[in-house]
Amino acid sequence: APPSDSVEQFQGHQVDAWIASDDVDEMIAANVRSVCEVFTVEIAENAKPRPAPAPAPAPEVPPASETPVASETPAAPDSAPVAVEPAKPAPIAAKPVEAPARTTQTRTVRVDAERLDALMHSMGELVIHRTAVEALTANLEIAGLQHAVQELTRSSQALQAMVMQVRMIPVDVVFLRFPRLIRDLSTKLGKEVKLELVGSETELDRTVVDALGDPLVHLVRNALDHGLERPEDRLAAGKSRQGTIQIAARHAGGSVVIEVRDDGNGIDPHSIARKALALGMIDEDAAAEIDMRGAVELLFTSGFSTAKTTSDISGRGVGMDAVREKIRQLGGEVVIDSTPGAGTLAQIRLPLTLAIVSALQVDVSGAPFAIPLDRIERTLRLSEQTVRSVAGKPMLVLEDGVLPLLDGAEVFGGAADEIVAKHEFVVIIRTQDRRLALAVDDLVGQRELVTRPLPEIVSDGEPVSGGAALADGRIALIVDCDALAAENSAAATISLAA
Repeated sequence: APPSDSVEQFQGHQVDAWIASDDVDEMIAANVRSVCEVFTVEIAENAKPRPAPAPAPAPEVPPASETPVASETPAAPDSAPVAVEPAKPAPIAAKPVEAPARTTQTRTVRVDAERLDALMHSMGELVIHRTAVEALTANLEIAGLQHAVQELTRSSQALQAMVMQVRMIPVDVVFLRFPRLIRDLSTKLGKEVKLELVGSETELDRTVVDALGDPLVHLVRNALDHGLERPEDRLAAGKSRQGTIQIAARHAGGSVVIEVRDDGNGIDPHSIARKALALGMIDEDAAAEIDMRGAVELLFTSGFSTAKTTSDISGRGVGMDAVREKIRQLGGEVVIDSTPGAGTLAQIRLPLTLAIVSALQVDVSGAPFAIPLDRIERTLRLSEQTVRSVAGKPMLVLEDGVLPLLDGAEVFGGAADEIVAKHEFVVIIRTQDRRLALAVDDLVGQRELVTRPLPEIVSDGEPVSGGAALADGRIALIVDCDALAAENSAAATISLAA
């Protein structure tokens, strides 16, 4: 059996145990199923036979000649001659008979994670060189060259997809830690909770899954501590005694969505506002006008906590902001929606992998930048659009609303200037709850980029999440769309009617 700490962390999905017992199989299975972390039990009688008893040693006989033959010995007067067989060595005790080896072939191979990382790195280098070959041969008219390059592209893309698939693991390695967590916390808090796990077979890149555990644990703790009511309070509100926490995962396009949902009392914006006012985070005017979005933003503020007392479960004020920051580091976003009295939904959206990103390469002041394709709504020619100034800030007027217009040069450290005169294109960026427009000089094209982390001195204070080497040797900075939207949250989207 594996060590207990490995079982606690669910490193492996199956545990085999040999039990010597006179109980019937069904009784043993029922006892094992009573452990909440156990999902299935299979019992089979041990097929390995017991060792055969060793035979008694044969009597000693004189050693036989090299060529054993039958010989005669003088017999007693009343007996006939008897043939004596050649002497044989005493037999050794028989070894236990092993069960026949299984004939089924092994269909899985255990591979060290570092080898997968090295394979992914080599795959990334191949993507860079493939892009360089495509660029260098684009204008060459050599018979068969373009076809060969197309075949190279097709094969490398198939290999890339295969390597990415090898790195995928199901999220149940994270989900399976929650039954015990829910059981222990509900007992400590005096609450009755039913846990539902949905989509645990959904696969994510190993790197993402490894980093996902802590944010999910915090969201589940919050749902149990702050969201769900005690049984008597639920009955008084017309609900069942037992609350429900559902953790669900599903694919959505090129992303994975993970949701933590509870049917508790939800978020009260006015209660959040009073707490923030007492902590000096907002003034009285802001507290009076607060809505659900504003309340949720306060929950993500460092140091904010609604707990009346600090415990080992919550109340230390170092939670939700750390959750958002961790999810952003993974290239994702977290959004909270709540209905007072009905419950709360925390939704995390993550990329399938952190290693390779599909992005639109743009140029700003001669420098290359990459915007992830899954965050781009559309691109427009800036000179054909209407730009107005609202409260001293440029806004892009579209048929479905007015968006804050950001100067790409100013965002990435350049000098502010007349946006329309300086930039030719605008990229409409959409996060889960915001839209904004980013003005750029040129749209270079779609790229498959191998992401690399940036030194802190480069990324500090800039809305970028990483870098990628281009075919020409330059480094393109990958735009962090969520950080960009958060920095400009005051310039929220407004409707034309406003």
